[in-house]
Amino acid sequence: MNEYIDTLKDTSLFSGIEPQEIDGMLKCLSTRHVQYAKGGYIIEEGDKVYDFGIILSGHGRAIKWDSSGRLIIISLLKAGSEIGVILAASLDHKSPAAVQAQEDVLVLQRSRLNGFWPGAKGDVPGMTGCCATI
Repeated sequence: MNEYIDTLKDTSLFSGIEPQEIDGMLKCLSTRHVQYAKGGYIIEEGDKVYDFGIILSGHGRAIKWDSSGRLIIISLLKAGSEIGVILAASLDHKSPAAVQAQEDVLVLQRSRLNGFWPGAKGDVPGMTGCCATI
């Protein structure tokens, strides 16, 4: 995991956190690596999104089709791009767009955003104890 710390420390999710603390946090948060092949979908339009992630390597794009079937590129994604954070925290969780891998993509993924903020409902395995002391 240490090979991706430089990418992670520059994201808004890890802003202000010392690089040496990030690796310990990732273990506490039970993150996992998920590989997506070129052309594969990380998120499909209309999916309910409960996981969020950060691209560690590769490139992707957020896309949508208009009513006449034309492809609209919403944004281009690269290492350090955050995926699904707002959707995972929303009430609806429904994705208005797709996220597609433009080449093989490695994503650091964390499931079940509930519990990250005071008053949030649900639990986050690994959040109590270990991460509270970092």
